[in-house]
This record gives sequence, structure tokens and C-alpha cells, in this order.
Amino acid sequence: MGAFVELGRVEVTKTKNVAISRRGDGKYSMAQVVVTKGDDGKDMNVFFKGAFTMDAIGLLKVRDLIDELFDEEGNEKRL
Repeated sequence: MGAFVELGRVEVTKTKNVAISRRGDGKYSMAQVVVTKGDDGKDMNVFFKGAFTMDAIGLLKVRDLIDELFDEEGNEKRL
């Protein structure tokens, strides 16, 4: 699998983020990241195990699902 390279993240709450990373095998991982303070007072990122692993087509499917379910203001669309 190899190393992960974080491509981007979005803050979903004050302490939680969702990160998308490229894995060493060329697949992608989408994981929850909690930002907390370390012993030195600096921000520390904790990546939760059990991340979603998928190829680029899978990521596009997630994007399409979000676009289908929510409008531009984040309101749930009526289905």
C-alpha cells in the first residue's frame, strides 16, 4: 500500500475534518481526521482507521451523490 499523500481536506466541524489522500498503490482514501492539541500545545491530526478506499471513479460517485442530495446552500433536496 505504501505511504499516503494528503491531497486535500475540508473542515466539517470545529474539530473534525474529512481528508482525501492518494495511497501508494494509486487508490484513494477518504478518512475522518480529528484535530486536537498535543502535549506541546500544537495541533495534532488523528486519522481514524477504517477509511473508505476507492479509485477515482468511486470518488466521483461520492461527489455525484452529494450533488444529488444537497443544493448549493447545503439544503437537502426533495427527492
